[in-house]
Formats: sequence, C-alpha cells, structure tokens
Amino acid sequence: MKNFEAQKAILEEGLKQCPNSSRLINQLAKMYFQWDESTPEKMHYSNHIKKAEELFKKCIEMKPGVEDSCYFLALIESRYKKNQKKAVEYMKETIRINPQRFTESWNMICLFYKDA
Repeated sequence: MKNFEAQKAILEEGLKQCPNSSRLINQLAKMYFQWDESTPEKMHYSNHIKKAEELFKKCIEMKPGVEDSCYFLALIESRYKKNQKKAVEYMKETIRINPQRFTESWNMICLFYKDA
C-alpha cells in the first residue's frame, strides 16, 4: 500500500491479460477502497470509493456470491452513502454466502445502526 499508482498499474495490466478475472477486479476494488480508508482525511465518498463501488458491483455481476464484494459494498453504503438499509442487505448477503462470517457481520450491522 505504499505506492498506489504502481499497484494500480500492475492490477490493470493483469486485467488486460485476463479481463474477466473476478479475482483481479475484486483486488483492484479493494485497493481503491483501502487507499482512501487508510487516510482519515479522505473519509468521504471520493472518486476512489466510487470506483471501488463500481468494481465490486461488476465483480458480483460477473460472479455472484463473492462475499468480499458484498462485505465491502455494505461498508460503502453505510460509511459513505449513509444508506443503512442497503448496507444491511449486503451484509446479510455476506452471511448467506458464508455463514462463518455470521458474528462479524452482525457486529457490523449493529455498528451501522449505531452510526446512523
């Protein structure tokens, strides 16, 4: 996470070679999301967060059932868009896909409502 542009270039080059790789798309989306998350002064619905959201949704369209995409979309809906209802829907989808994330996901749902 030290050099955003270098990581972006590597992942985008990978996508040129494998444009339908949901793993690469998901990783690029996480990078965009985490880059802004790591800088508290950027905690707003920035272009990076919008790009991450777009990529997470694309990943779900390509391969339904990607729990990480649902999880991160829930965070975006709650933290940046203040849409708690949609955030809860995404988090419940995360639980449906992977029941082992039940406790973690319900804890996040509680935080969504606390922060509302």
